Amino acid sequence: MKKGCLAGVVVLSFLSIHFCWAQTNEAAAARPYAIAILRDGPCDYFDDLAARVEKELKDLMAGKREVRFLQTPAMNADWDLRRIQPVVAGALNNPDVDLVFADGILAAQEAARPGLALPKPVISGFVQDPDAAGLPYNEQGVSTKTNFNFVVVPLRSMRDLEVFRQMVPFQKLGIVGDSVVFQGLDGLAGHVKTSSEQFGVETILLPAATKAADVLAALDPAIEAVYLTPALR
Repeated sequence: MKKGCLAGVVVLSFLSIHFCWAQTNEAAAARPYAIAILRDGPCDYFDDLAARVEKELKDLMAGKREVRFLQTPAMNADWDLRRIQPVVAGALNNPDVDLVFADGILAAQEAARPGLALPKPVISGFVQDPDAAGLPYNEQGVSTKTNFNFVVVPLRSMRDLEVFRQMVPFQKLGIVGDSVVFQGLDGLAGHVKTSSEQFGVETILLPAATKAADVLAALDPAIEAVYLTPALR
């Protein structure tokens, strides 16, 4: 899914939530609608997505309602896993925030965490494999957690691997991904192991930071193919 299409879907979600909110919060509807943008850390992809969403939403709401996007250092975890939880909690508990845009996979996972109540709407804008991220949804692709909304696309990493293997037969696969994301996604290793076993394939997670040379140096000679996930940093 292209970023322009994704931004459009996210904006439609914002509008739907906003109009429901406005009907039940008439007094608050007189002030600007405040959206907090939460980031896992600096990332060109997510920065561009947030900019697209902000522009499209402001264009659509022009003359109807003022929309403010809040972006502060306290809303950016700066790729520090210890900061993800307080970043999300801070926005949820901030009385000046009406809606939270989790512009990152780790922030989205924290919002989806079982037991965490969401007192205000949260939207995730990441085109993600919800199974790998452990996000809650039903057979219709709809979030099952109250106040939590995210984009589900008919793409799964395991489906990619199935097609990949049809093109290039292999038994041992290396999966390259951001080291912080690999560490932060609680159920990722188990999901990958269980899914790959269905195809009779052995998988090895290869954490990557900011240098491709480090990943290449760590490749096991026995690895027959490599699957690259998005390089977020």
